[in-house]
Amino acid sequence: MAHFGRNFRIAEPFRTVQYLNRCSVKKGYTMQERKNLSRTMRIDILQDVDTSKPVQRPTQPTQVPRDTKTADNIQSLSKVIGGKDFQQLFQSAYDATLLTRPDGTIVDANLRAVQFLGYPRERVTNLDVGQIIYSWGPELLLTVQSTLQSDRFVLLQAYCARSDRSLFPAEISIISLQVAEQPHLGFFIRDITVRKEAESKLRIGSNAIENAASGIAIVDAEGFLQFVNRSMVQLWQMENQDGLLEKSLAELLTDPETLPAILTATQNGGRWSREVEARRSNGSTFFALISAAPNTDEEDQFIGVVLSVEDVTERKLADEKLHKTLEDLAKSNASLEQFAYVVSHDLQEPLRKVSQFGELLKKHLGSKITEEAGGYVERMQDAAHRMRDLINGILELSRISTRARGFISVDLASIARDVLSDLEVRIMQTQGTVNIGELPPVEAEKIQMRQLLQNLIGNALKFHREGIPPVVTVQTRIVAQDDHALPIDGHVCELVIEDNGIGFDPSQSERIFGIFQRLHRRGEYEGTGIGLAVCRKIVERHNGTISAESQPGEGTRFVICLPLHQPHPDAG
Repeated sequence: MAHFGRNFRIAEPFRTVQYLNRCSVKKGYTMQERKNLSRTMRIDILQDVDTSKPVQRPTQPTQVPRDTKTADNIQSLSKVIGGKDFQQLFQSAYDATLLTRPDGTIVDANLRAVQFLGYPRERVTNLDVGQIIYSWGPELLLTVQSTLQSDRFVLLQAYCARSDRSLFPAEISIISLQVAEQPHLGFFIRDITVRKEAESKLRIGSNAIENAASGIAIVDAEGFLQFVNRSMVQLWQMENQDGLLEKSLAELLTDPETLPAILTATQNGGRWSREVEARRSNGSTFFALISAAPNTDEEDQFIGVVLSVEDVTERKLADEKLHKTLEDLAKSNASLEQFAYVVSHDLQEPLRKVSQFGELLKKHLGSKITEEAGGYVERMQDAAHRMRDLINGILELSRISTRARGFISVDLASIARDVLSDLEVRIMQTQGTVNIGELPPVEAEKIQMRQLLQNLIGNALKFHREGIPPVVTVQTRIVAQDDHALPIDGHVCELVIEDNGIGFDPSQSERIFGIFQRLHRRGEYEGTGIGLAVCRKIVERHNGTISAESQPGEGTRFVICLPLHQPHPDAG
């Protein structure tokens, strides 16, 4: 490789591998003739030039020693250089063609060059070739002359300038020829802009495929690998691409039915994608997600398959672990349900006996029981009743999931009316008012929606301020899903239950939803501390959210967001 400053480089020599030599032997060329035929001087002076802007070109001819004899005799050339026959050939050349003296001074240009470069013919003859070929200089001219004198070929890649100073990449063949018995140089210029753009796109695409994170492979119609990128080599832990090329895809997979399935699916234009087990040469295996698409020729005929391969071993193992965890969780839930059944029957029976024997003791002793002993019996029965309520609350909490039913369209307005009917006595006792707005239908479990409304409205009536009748408002509005970021698509029902009760410190807004969490002494307000925990669990099972806003003495506002339509089990 010879270098000439920063302007150009020469690839010496460029060989057409063995193809030209084989042709030469068949035609009976000598070894020297074959050597000359297969050697071409390739000179590349394409630079990183911004071709979108006009550039300044050299204004002075290239200064090299001139052949005085040639310079004197050039004046004797007729106006039509080379005569009629030469001009007919010269003008009919497909490429833009310049005829120069050995020193690079242009003496003629064909019609194609005139049109292509934008110069009048008479103007071209006043230029030096260095004003057409960007970065041309004395050293390059001497190199070209020396190469042509040794009966070798010159193929130059350089930017050329048009009359408007715009540049374009060109491939230029340079030959030595005799015209009017004088030595000349012929420059055949071909615009390779489109080719360079295509090469650039091809290079970008090739680099993208070669450096892709996923394995990319091209398989022929019989299943043998013709191309693999670096990621494919890494996936199969090979040293280089040679370890995979020409192998059958079947050798890389454990299931012999995979390759036939891929070919069958893609031969008719279809696509194929599966997670399969792959095998490396050392016997180790991994799980791969293989996506296959048909590869066709320019006539749209099937010639093979393009594969995209990803290692999904970690994901596969994580899925298997998750599946096992879900199985274990299902077993655990079954055990919990069994435990809840035991609690429901076996633990409540002793409590019933404690309460019954307390009643029998009071009846048996009658008037003989002392006031102190009667107090003990009352306290014992109260404790048994509280214990029974706690057990029922825990059962209620556990059954939200274990005995859950499917979602159906539920009329919230109808449920709210039923709840008010159940709470009629408490409303009368507290002289309370419950205002129900328009409530939309939602996809939910009817029993749990009733339980939710009954707990929240019941709490609003229970925790009222002394001497002030409770006022409870239940209303809804339909909002966009994005307002609450619920894990569903579609609209959301925002249900608000607001009261004028005792309220609570806002710092306790999360604590109140915990199981057995009470903000007041047992003697002040009845309850087990489980009701709001049940509410949260119901809302979460319905893919919703619940929150509370309050201030002491200023009432409480519960906001429940429920999707109007629940996601189907097979969605996504």
